[in-house]
Amino acid sequence: ISDNFIHTGYIKSRRDVNRRISLILRFLYELQRIKQLFVEPLQINVNWRGEHMELWFTESQSPDLRLSHRVKRVIHREKTPFQELSIVELEQYGRALILEDIVQTSIADEFVYHEMITHMPLNTHPDPQNVLIVGGGDGGAVRECLKHSKVKKVTLVEIDERVVENSIEYLPEISLIIQMHLYVYQLYHV
Repeated sequence: ISDNFIHTGYIKSRRDVNRRISLILRFLYELQRIKQLFVEPLQINVNWRGEHMELWFTESQSPDLRLSHRVKRVIHREKTPFQELSIVELEQYGRALILEDIVQTSIADEFVYHEMITHMPLNTHPDPQNVLIVGGGDGGAVRECLKHSKVKKVTLVEIDERVVENSIEYLPEISLIIQMHLYVYQLYHV
């Protein structure tokens, strides 16, 4: 790099040049690492902002609407026999479960969905004793159903056992009730 370039004001010294080259190399290394972590079709946008890199997950709501979340870190990613499953930590919402590019639940706002999907029907049903939940592998709907005194039995049907296992491991705040019931089941059915 010529001395003329250094004195243009963009770069103050050779030390500045070395620092920026080091940052660019670190950025390229991180970009390569991110490409290995993410298997298509998860939509990832990487923004280079001065000295740090930003990682964003974009969920397409419709052809005209996309919702983006800044990703703090990728915790787990796998291709199950049924779907792409990711557990990421979002800056705004904490840990989140993402299935096939769609955020299913997150620690910070899961109650909004789980309370509405369970309490509305249970409060309008005259005698809700037996509840069937199809797909609630994260456990939030089960937890909310068990808050109703009239409910005697809740059956959870989840096609993908990896959703349940990952929720127990990475989202215990939501799935604790499933973990407790699995433990009790194992105690009495061994």
